Amino acid sequence: CPTGGHKGRPYEHAPRVFRRGGVYPRQRVRCVRRTWAGIGGLRADVGIRPYEHASGHAVGAGFIPARAQAAFGGSLAEIAAALRAADCRPYEHASDITANNLGGISLKKRRRILFLAAVAAVVLSALYHGRLEPETYFVSAARLPAAFSGLRITLLTDLHGKEPKGLYEAVAAAKPDLIAISGDLIDERSDPETVYPLLTKLTALAPTYFVTGNHEWVSDDTEDLLNAIEKTGVTVLRNDFLTIERDGQTLVLAGGEDPNSYEDLEKPADFVTRIRAAVPGDPYIVMLYHRNNTLDLWATLGVDLVLSGHGHGGVLRLPLVGGVFGVDRTLFPQDCEGVYTASRTTQVVSRGLGGIRLFNRPHLPTVVLTQGNP
Repeated sequence: CPTGGHKGRPYEHAPRVFRRGGVYPRQRVRCVRRTWAGIGGLRADVGIRPYEHASGHAVGAGFIPARAQAAFGGSLAEIAAALRAADCRPYEHASDITANNLGGISLKKRRRILFLAAVAAVVLSALYHGRLEPETYFVSAARLPAAFSGLRITLLTDLHGKEPKGLYEAVAAAKPDLIAISGDLIDERSDPETVYPLLTKLTALAPTYFVTGNHEWVSDDTEDLLNAIEKTGVTVLRNDFLTIERDGQTLVLAGGEDPNSYEDLEKPADFVTRIRAAVPGDPYIVMLYHRNNTLDLWATLGVDLVLSGHGHGGVLRLPLVGGVFGVDRTLFPQDCEGVYTASRTTQVVSRGLGGIRLFNRPHLPTVVLTQGNP
């Protein structure tokens, strides 16, 4: 069998074999066929391919499957010698092939199975993902002024420029007193124009407040974006705060700018100090802040309630496990959705409404404040 033009042995580079499902590379086929014919193989008459069943059947020094040996006749040593003489050793690396051809399934078939499994997972996730999940959290605090007991705040985060089906109707059904949007309303890949109609409708339901997330600061036109958001009637809080009065009692609603903004951004500690200097009597503070992994920070500063997103619920969620991926690149984060407490501080974290997610429904929490012991 002439092999000079091929400059190598058909199975010298095993990965090429795997790409073709365990059958010899195309450019070697003629060589191998002539080799078998020369030793009485009559491959076409037998009707099988000597090496298509290599996994689990290789014998001897990894040369020829037992089935092929029986079909073509001759001792193993004679056939191996003929192949060596032709400088054409199909299963020189049979151990690699059998290790990579599990259960007799070729790599091509395995890839097809994996692809179909991935498609099925995406379809199932899309069906699951598309169903909005409203949820109510009751947060009790002895420090809450009695006049604000029962205050309802609906939290929207991480839309990333896409409005889930039925979102406005779900917000309306929650009957919020306030609507908080804690960042990543849009991202660098979305068109801000898509969210302005929603914002206009939300402001007709209740006073609506917004703070930036990390994605609002990726583009160069952040200031234009924030101006456009304000034109819809939404109040943008940029390390700013306001007081809400009820029956002579006061609650502070504040919004912390995302650290992705300007380098000279006021530090959280200085911001909270400024609030307390302006509002006497150690007021109850509700802080809108995008990032979820900040409970210890706000607990140190004595902020009462923090409304956050950012973690996307761990992106991929598994039954009995919860979120898989944390924002700090850890696995199985413990702060990606729900209610967390430290000292007198409570942080409510939404799984968000958009972005990348798998088996992770869009999340619309409403926080109901009540006066009393936690």
